[in-house]
Order: sequence, then C-alpha cells, then structure tokens
Amino acid sequence: MASKTLPEPLSAKYKDSFAYKTLSYRLPVIITKVIDLLCRQRKEITSIDLQLPSDQQTEAEEETKQLIEELAKLKYELQTNKPIKPIISTLPDAKAWNDLLADEYRKNNDVTYYNVIWLLSECYFYRMMREIFIRSKYFQNFDHFFTAKKESFKLCIKPAEKLATHLLSLSNDEQSFDQESTFKFYTMHSLWGNKLDLSISCGERNQTGDFDLNELESKILVNDLKNFWYYLKQLSTNINDKQSYRIDIILDNAGYELFTDFCWLEAMHTIGLLPKDKIIVHIHVKCMPWFVSDTMTNDIKWLLKYINDTPEISSNLKNLNNRFNENFRHRRWIVEEHDFWTLPHDYAQMSRIAPELYQNLCNESCLVLFKGDLNYRKLIGDLKWDIGTSFKQALREFQPKAICALRTIKADVVVDINDPITIERIKQFPKDWMEIGEYAVIHFLKN
Repeated sequence: MASKTLPEPLSAKYKDSFAYKTLSYRLPVIITKVIDLLCRQRKEITSIDLQLPSDQQTEAEEETKQLIEELAKLKYELQTNKPIKPIISTLPDAKAWNDLLADEYRKNNDVTYYNVIWLLSECYFYRMMREIFIRSKYFQNFDHFFTAKKESFKLCIKPAEKLATHLLSLSNDEQSFDQESTFKFYTMHSLWGNKLDLSISCGERNQTGDFDLNELESKILVNDLKNFWYYLKQLSTNINDKQSYRIDIILDNAGYELFTDFCWLEAMHTIGLLPKDKIIVHIHVKCMPWFVSDTMTNDIKWLLKYINDTPEISSNLKNLNNRFNENFRHRRWIVEEHDFWTLPHDYAQMSRIAPELYQNLCNESCLVLFKGDLNYRKLIGDLKWDIGTSFKQALREFQPKAICALRTIKADVVVDINDPITIERIKQFPKDWMEIGEYAVIHFLKN
C-alpha cells in the first residue's frame, strides 16, 4: 500500500485522545511510582534485589539519589513537552533509534513528545527511563518494574491453582475431553489474561485473574476463534509430513497473563493440536523493562522458581509447573530476545529493520501468535484506521503464513469490525470503551 493512502497516526497532539491522556497522566504516574520505589526500598534493592556485597551497598544507596534526580528530570521533560533528542547509549539499539529520529527531524520541525506519533513518544519515554539505569554503576541490570510484576502474580494464585487443576485433569485419551471446547477454554483464558496490564492501571495491582468467560464472550467484538481452531486442527493432521515445525508467540504481560499463555501451550500439547514431539515453540520476550509489565526472560525464571519454591502453593500448580520446566529443559519451548520488540517501529517495517527476525516469523513459522495491546498497535501501525478496515489491509507489509492476535482493547484503534449488529452495539458503549480493557478482539488470518 502506498504511504500516501495510509491514515493519520495516533498522536498526543489531540487533547481528546488516549495518547494525550497517556502522556499527560499515565506516564507521569508510572515514573513517579519508580521514584517512590527507589526512595522507600533503596536498602532492600541494594541488598536483596542487586545482592551487592555489604561494602558496596552504601555507595549504591547513595547512587539512588542520582537516579531519582534523572528520573524526575525525564518526568519534567515529558510534562513540559520538551524535544525528543538522539539517544546516546552503549546499547546496540541506539543506531536504529537515531536513524528513525533523524528521519523524523527531516520531516518535522517540532519533534517533541506531544507532536510526534504516539508510538514513538511512548516508546522513547520507556527507552530513556532504561537509559538512566544503564548509565549507573550498580543498577545496570535492575528491573525497576520487577516488584510490581511479581506482586501482581501473587494476587492471582487461586485462579492459577484452579486452572492448573483443570489442565492436569485433561487426558491424552480423546474420549475424556472435547478438543474444540478445550481449545476455546484455554484460548479465552489467554485472551482475558491480557486484562492484567500494569501500564494501563499505572502500576496498580488490583486484579485477580478470576474471570467469568461466559459473560466476557459477548465482549469479543471480532471473533475469529473458529477459523483459528480450524487452522490448528488442519496443522495437527499434517504434521507427519514434516519432522518438526515451528510456531512463535510474542508475549505481552508477565505475571498471570504469562501463566495463562503457558497453560494455553501446555493444553494444546495435551489435546494433540500442538504435539510435543513435533513442535518447537519460540517464545519472544523484551530485552529491557518495558511498558511496566511486559515479559522479560527473568520474569519467566522468577515465575517458575516462585511456584516451585513457595510451600503454600498447591501440588497441582507445582506439578503443572514441572511440565513447564520440562518443556524448557527439552527445548520444546525456547525463549528469544530481540531489540526489535523495544524499538518504536511498527511491524510493517520489520523486513527492513530486522530481516532475520522477519524471515523467521513470516517464512519459517507456521503460526505467529501476538498477545496484547502494544503488539496490536504495532501490527496495524498505530494508525487511525476506520474500524471496518480489514485486518489484512491494516497489517500492510507484515504478512506471516498464519497470524493470530489476542487483545483486550486498551488504545483507541481497532479494525475488522464489520458486523452491523456489533456496530450498533458500539454506539451504546461508554465513550472510553477502547481504553478500558473491557472489550476484546481475536483476529486470525491465513495467507
């Protein structure tokens, strides 16, 4: 599609937009919580989180003052709409960032937080927050969102135990379960697990993951679940033609959503849609703290260890956790990091910016499953598409063999809503229906 035909991108320059609300309210609250964490827990951070020797802890505690000062400066620059400057960094992503910014400077005389596309300004904010810690002496590997992520999962132990009990009850004997209804059950859990997004709640850990799936089904505005099912069913019948095949899942939130994603994978193994002896799952995570609750490699390690080491957790959840560990140990599940996931580029630019990643996802993988809101925004470019625009058109130059997007809607962009009844329903929704995570979409496309 020629660029001149593309819709306008979302931007905070419009004061009635969710982008404006994000930059003017949500992001300042998020960075304030990080500052508060460093103020209140500096001793615990240096001794427990960083595990520094006692003779270094005093100096590290003193360094938190500099971190707080720089975070406060970043908050001020955001709130006062200061220019977005090139990134000076030792990290390898700096070139891609600065190439994009150089192009932006050529096109735009006012490259400030509120005057560029929302995707750029929001990603830049999180990248600059990371840079503050990278430049420090003691905090280079510190995840300033880790406390919030782990505490959010602890609120969800009961539903996690309930889901584990259900999953362990499944048998490889096909007489004991209905394959399609089981597929739907775990896909719905993975979908609605995306409600637990700490960037939307500004870091508040107030959801427990206990969902009424029957009630929530009416809130799925685009539902390609049946087509997704047919594809996996067809894939499972054709696997004997290949020694093994690959699927990819691009994760969103750590904590309970991550747990439901692992449950989805394990359930698909158990019911035979993704046989363990024929499939390799590539699990894509962020390489730095991102959008508060996005999953990093350490979040996966923490989840597995926490379930294993916590005495109060049920034996069923521990047994399921053993299965997860076994999948990683036998390399049925492989965790991958890539700088591209924390760049501001949308996925139509992947073939140019990250050609090897594009080759793996679009040519090698039999299925690419994207979780969550940020992935959705990057898939369709954070552009002001008409809601009736087809998903395929909105994807533009990113066209895997098969793609599924599971998303609870938390940003004011959505596509593929063509059903007249749904369109009439939307007219009765609250004004902020695209911001609150109460509605969802399941897109599936086979190319």
